[in-house]
Amino acid sequence: NRRLSPASLLMLSINGMLGSAWLFAPLYAAKIAGSGAILAWLIGGIATAVIALTFAELATLMPVAGGTAQIPKLSHGTFTSFILSWMAWLSALTMAPIEVQAVLQYACVYFPSLVHSVNGVSTLTNTGLIWATLLMLGLCGVNVASFKGLVRFNFILFAFKVLVIILAVVYLIKTSFHTQNFADLGTACSISGWPAILSAVATGGIAFAFTGFKHGVELAGEAQNLNITIPLAVVGSVICCMFLYLGLQVAFIGALEPATLAHGWKNLSFPGDVGPFVGLAAGLGLIWLLRLLYLDAVVSPLGAGLIYVTSTARILYAMGEIGFVPKFVTKLNTQGLPVAAVAVNFAIGMFLFLPLPDWQSMVGFLVLGMVLS
Repeated sequence: NRRLSPASLLMLSINGMLGSAWLFAPLYAAKIAGSGAILAWLIGGIATAVIALTFAELATLMPVAGGTAQIPKLSHGTFTSFILSWMAWLSALTMAPIEVQAVLQYACVYFPSLVHSVNGVSTLTNTGLIWATLLMLGLCGVNVASFKGLVRFNFILFAFKVLVIILAVVYLIKTSFHTQNFADLGTACSISGWPAILSAVATGGIAFAFTGFKHGVELAGEAQNLNITIPLAVVGSVICCMFLYLGLQVAFIGALEPATLAHGWKNLSFPGDVGPFVGLAAGLGLIWLLRLLYLDAVVSPLGAGLIYVTSTARILYAMGEIGFVPKFVTKLNTQGLPVAAVAVNFAIGMFLFLPLPDWQSMVGFLVLGMVLS
């Protein structure tokens, strides 16, 4: 059904992109490239937008559900489509469990029984696995219960996440902003500084932060006003998120006490497992912002996981239509939503918690799938 308006699909795409990455990527990028991390975000965003333009054009010409599987079949044939669709589906399938894992690892600050350490790795306990199951069921339930309910719930999560990011940027800059922290920007722009900037794009969480730009491609089969909706969702979401990420990076660098950089950017750290923005808010006495950030540390991954359940189901649905998987995955409910594909993804997604019990190992599996595809 053509039921997604331009604004709805844009918000779905942004919500799917703003996951757990923004909470830590500004720290990791700054440790690698210093204040040159600002340039790294620009490079990552522009490079992703160029790739997104290709997907936007193709999805507008061929607005089908699960475009990642369908478009290669039309352009390169069945064999190429078979390989690409399986890799794309398996890597996308990992995202919802990754975000659920992130939610539980953040929540263990208040509920220590969710996670325990096994050989130095934070692993879900039996209680954590039960909560992982409940959260995954909740995300799947919202996706198949009602289309209007999905859009409304997405709007609530989207509005909350973006508001918290804007508040964090504004109040960190307003409370503490040290311009001397940007003194190495000139060095970063030199020939010797570019390897660090490009490394920050690849390994500092920046590339990972932009991975959700394809939601508009997978949901193109349900979009209205295609010439506006799909480019806005696919490319527009990248540009919007790039500005949010840039604001966070500038606010983070500026809010640091210059004394903390005495031993160099690479030695920058925060005590325990506290995230960089939580650590800054606590150090500056912004207790209300600290509480908001802890809440958003749960809401952000949950929102991204919700949208990955939505788009991954469309990839599997398309694979069923082509014939790469059994036809029953194309079954729709009375709302016209792919209930069978969501159920299969839930079952396989839960199995991922067994061989990949922590966030880092799941991200490693995801990156492997993305590199191959």
